[in-house]
Parts: sequence; C-alpha cells; structure tokens
Amino acid sequence: MPKDHRRRQEKLLKKRRKEKAKKKRMHIATSASFERRLLRDARDYPILECFVNKEWREQGIANVVVARAQSEHLTLFGVFLVDLGCLGVKNAFCNVSVTRSDYGEFKENFREGNEGLSICSVSLAHEIVYGGLDYAKAIGFRPHKDFALAQLILEPREAITFDNGVEFGKDGKPFYCSGPNDNVDRIMNHLTKTLGPDNFHYIVHVATEDFEYEIDDELGETEE
Repeated sequence: MPKDHRRRQEKLLKKRRKEKAKKKRMHIATSASFERRLLRDARDYPILECFVNKEWREQGIANVVVARAQSEHLTLFGVFLVDLGCLGVKNAFCNVSVTRSDYGEFKENFREGNEGLSICSVSLAHEIVYGGLDYAKAIGFRPHKDFALAQLILEPREAITFDNGVEFGKDGKPFYCSGPNDNVDRIMNHLTKTLGPDNFHYIVHVATEDFEYEIDDELGETEE
C-alpha cells in the first residue's frame, strides 16, 4: 500500500475512533440527564411498596427500600443503608426504569442477602431514614455522598409523621459498632472528641494475625 494512502487510512481511522468516542460520551451524558429528570419528578409517581431487612431492630442496621411505580411495567427505587446507632445513612443508591421482572429479581436477591425482608409502612421506612439522618447529624456525621441523589425517591420530610417508635443509639446514648469498611480510628476519635469518652457505647472489632477479638466499652475485650 502506498505510504500516502496508508497515512490517509490511518487518519480516517483515527477520526472515526474520535467520532465513536464522542457519540459514546454523548450517549452516556444523555442517559444520565434522562435519569436525573426522572429522579427530579420521582415524587410524582405513586409509591409501590417499602420494605426493610427482617431483623433490623435487633441488628441495629436497616436496609430500607422505597419503590415507586414509574409506569405499568417500570419501577424506580432507592436503597438506604442506615446505622441506627450513630452513623446514619452509611450508603445509598437509586435505580430508574427497572422492569418489573428485574425488580422482582432484585427483591429476591435482597431477601437472600438480608436473611429475609419485611414489607413496612411508608411512614416507618421514612422514619428510619430521616430519623437516622437527623441522629447522625446531631453527632457530626454526614450521610453517604450518593444520598443527595437517592433522597429524591423519598417523600418530603414534612409529609411524614414520626410515630413508629424507632430507637436510635442504645440506652439513651450513641452506639458505635464497627463495620468492615469503617475508618474505626477516625470515628472513635470523633465520638470521643465530640461527646466525651463516657457518653457513648461501642463495640470495636480488632483483627490480628492470630485471632480476632472485640472491645466493648462495658465488657472489655472478648475473644471470638
């Protein structure tokens, strides 16, 4: 192939790759824009159902789902992982335009991953999320960054009556139980500095090369 012709082919191929990449970026941007518009209008869609992991009161961790009927065949929903002890909304995400079939599969995976689920009232689902948010904020903990978007699925705060008796903290004090992805030192330092060492409860799991144990503010060190 002549050198000039090969150069023209390479330039053409490069141009096509750039155009393809540009179209892909535009498609992603358009999809994201469409999702944001749907989420901005999410409260116009009726709530389909709300549910939470079955043992949320005992575990002190609530995995709350609020689902809305986007259409006869599509669902949009938000998922909120709420630490009732002190950290509030530890994680959040939302999905739009989910087929009822895929939503059913998500629900079944949720049931398996959380050892069961409980359908709950709209009021209870929102009290867990908003109450956890407020309790954590009073201590100085912010919600997960994706809550800013996922919260658009929720009913407005002023539309909810908090009368479900959800308890936050433990025995009248904040309660921290360390999770696998927590920055334990940062959280413990914040609680100590903000509340004082005797004004919160905690259970911190510590792993060494030989064994794992937990430190409890009331029980001391316990091997596992």
